Amino acid sequence: HLHQDNVNLTRSSKELVHIRTFLCSTKLTQNGDLLSLLKWRANPETVHEALNKVRRLNGEEVVKFLQDILDALFSMFSTHDGNQTNHSNLVFEVLLHILSLLEDPKYEHFKPVLDTYINGHFAAALVYKGLLVCVKQCSEMIKDVDSQENAQMCFRSLEWIFKFIVQSRILYARATGDHSNEDIFKQDLFTLFNSFNKMLSVNFEPSLVSSQVAFLKSFSSTYNQLLKVLDLDELTRIIKSVMNCLFLHEPCLEIISAKLRCIYDTIKNESLMRDFKARRELIDMFSRHLLAHINRQHELKFCAKIISQLLLFLHNEKISIASGLMSTSTSGSIAIISSEVEILVINLFEPLVRVIVELSNSSSGPPSNSNSVSLLHSYVASFITLLRLMDESHFNHLLKSRNRKEKKELLLQVFYVFKQIFQPEMYNKDWSVMKMATIHIILCSLQEFSLSLINDFLGDGKSQPNNAFDISLWNSFFNLSVSFLTQNALQLENFPASKKESILEKYQDMRVLMGFLILSMWEKLGNHKVYFIPSMVAPFLEVTLVPKKELRKATLPIFYDMIDAEFKSDGSFKQVESKLIDKLDILVSENRGDDEFKQLFNAM
Repeated sequence: HLHQDNVNLTRSSKELVHIRTFLCSTKLTQNGDLLSLLKWRANPETVHEALNKVRRLNGEEVVKFLQDILDALFSMFSTHDGNQTNHSNLVFEVLLHILSLLEDPKYEHFKPVLDTYINGHFAAALVYKGLLVCVKQCSEMIKDVDSQENAQMCFRSLEWIFKFIVQSRILYARATGDHSNEDIFKQDLFTLFNSFNKMLSVNFEPSLVSSQVAFLKSFSSTYNQLLKVLDLDELTRIIKSVMNCLFLHEPCLEIISAKLRCIYDTIKNESLMRDFKARRELIDMFSRHLLAHINRQHELKFCAKIISQLLLFLHNEKISIASGLMSTSTSGSIAIISSEVEILVINLFEPLVRVIVELSNSSSGPPSNSNSVSLLHSYVASFITLLRLMDESHFNHLLKSRNRKEKKELLLQVFYVFKQIFQPEMYNKDWSVMKMATIHIILCSLQEFSLSLINDFLGDGKSQPNNAFDISLWNSFFNLSVSFLTQNALQLENFPASKKESILEKYQDMRVLMGFLILSMWEKLGNHKVYFIPSMVAPFLEVTLVPKKELRKATLPIFYDMIDAEFKSDGSFKQVESKLIDKLDILVSENRGDDEFKQLFNAM
């Protein structure tokens, strides 16, 4: 103020001071519509009007007074004994409107405020009953066109609604100390999900798809809340029932996409996947769904993503258990992981092979689509990971479950896939570590598959009829083996000394290992060797060009065997001789074959 003794300052009658105030508060409001809701007890006869006005409020007003608005809504939602009021349905609609507002990117950062409210301020211990009823009504009235919007809003907000339901139930049990009616609450939950299942089971109707998709997109977000009041077994049963309602759906890409997204989110849930009982049931169900969609070429990219995630999880679990980092009491033992791998082998091995064959054919023509190539790489990576997880029992089960024709078809496709993987363009030039790991996995797999050739396609004339020998399958195996040996990635003499040493230390020289496998398989042929003359002369000669002494010593005797086999069959060895001379002429003209090769060949 101006001190009266200050005579130097005089007040002019022309001078004015204007003061403007602006109230900004999260506890006080001057908005009449909002005040009528917050003070509804003073005028209970205007509740309906107040609730309708809230839906017209702009988002800023709602989020500023979020906690007070929610307190007011839940106070008018149910009576003191938990029964619904005349306003319950309208209150639920307003609640859905508010929860939908939080999905707007503009208000997303208010979600933590809502979480804080639910966990620390929410006190409506009886509203869970009414909320269950309202959600169930949304599900049951889905065929009513006028109810579609509310149903979709409800399904999109399922995570928050279940947070309110579960927290309300927990508060009730804590306040009363009465846990005797937990079974009744669980039964109410199961009844609710039965109504969801009926809604999902409605055959493809365009008018319902948006609501079904909205539910599927939000379903997995309820798991962590449900696990606060349900056992893992009970939640697993709910998930299975929901998924199996969709199995017979007409092909609707929106629903398929939403379902696959739900499957992916489910396998990302650690609580479910760390429990070996739940995990086994879910893997069994999910793999059958994936099988159906891959066979129909539905959402191949998303299917690849799910399979990759499943295999990666099992691979990491196996390593953790083997190294003692993971407790076997929850995640299970190596044997349990093996049984889960077997489920994937039974359901997905052949579809993976088939889709790789189809993608390889489609990307081998004119300039291929980059998306198609990327998809091919995804499936190849999953296929290799599955092979890595497989042991002898898995290979046996894979083949024993098929008849002779099915075995042959599968083996031919597998050999084709392996040969495609050897192509230089399959992996980036810099991915040498991945390339070597892949080649080693293929080598181990071929050692397993070779047993089937001996047991099922050799035809020794005793245990099996003579026509059991299959020339085409054996020929495919030998040609694949030659491709394995001669691929650029295994020519270690072209690598720097340090890299070569590292590869040999980890994998040995895989060319030598494959050479001995070829020799072993060749010796098993017996009288059937003549069928590979002269077709395999040139390919085997390519093998002997590899500058590895052990490999050459192992494979050069095959040519003597060929000469002997042809002589015993025809009384001469003209075919072998002619093919050898022709091929050697070509090699000489191309300046291939070092001095050691020439010496060994002459010594033979």
